[in-house]
Amino acid sequence: MQLKTLMIGDIVGQVGLRRLFYSLSTLRKHYSPDLIIVNGENANAGFGILPEQAQLIFQQGVDVITSGNHIWQQEEQLIPYWQQEKRLLRPENYPDPAPGQGYIILEKKGHKIAVINLQGRQLMPHIVDNPLITLKSLINRLKKEHISQIFVDFHAELVTEKEIMAYQFDGKITAIVGTHTHTPTLDHKILPKQTAYVSDLGMVGAIPSIIGGNIELSLQKALSQIPYKPEVAESDSSLLCGLLILSDTTGKAIKIERIIE
Repeated sequence: MQLKTLMIGDIVGQVGLRRLFYSLSTLRKHYSPDLIIVNGENANAGFGILPEQAQLIFQQGVDVITSGNHIWQQEEQLIPYWQQEKRLLRPENYPDPAPGQGYIILEKKGHKIAVINLQGRQLMPHIVDNPLITLKSLINRLKKEHISQIFVDFHAELVTEKEIMAYQFDGKITAIVGTHTHTPTLDHKILPKQTAYVSDLGMVGAIPSIIGGNIELSLQKALSQIPYKPEVAESDSSLLCGLLILSDTTGKAIKIERIIE
């Protein structure tokens, strides 16, 4: 039986949360996804996600929340939450003894599925383990458990690093999608060995904005070089970006559809 997976980009602030909640019912009716994965990296005013925000997202029917470097800005509140909620991920390649976990195994429509969160190393603020080595080791373990549906959120800055990951693991995973830049790229494709790929899903956030942030404050910071604390843009208009992936019983991607609305 085929699996239909909806992967949605970085949620930015309350605007992003409102847009996600507004759009999910429509997306469900239109696409009937079996699995929904959302990046909650910037849900809390641009900086990480709070337990109560994660709970609201799960209550809307989202199966897994991924994240990235900003997740640690809410670390104190998340450490106890992680003890009971394994569906909120942090990048797997943070060194031990980082709290939380970077992947989860679940079951949908008779498929055993792995969702993995990784972080890049180029132009990123934290030193993490090599994502190539981390993913290779993890895939080897998952294959021993006969898991073929494998979805990766690779939270990284550079397209080159994302494409290296994609081609290195083409045919070994179902999909690898980039997050972090908040800019939806149009290079979505199925690679030669049937792994779905896009360099960046984009965001769920305000428009107009500067990658979801307040325009005036971003301009002031650029002109003055004063390190103002970023603020999320507020707007009645918003954008939701994602990718729909159809995979076969062996975990190969057979069809994808870009979602920007």
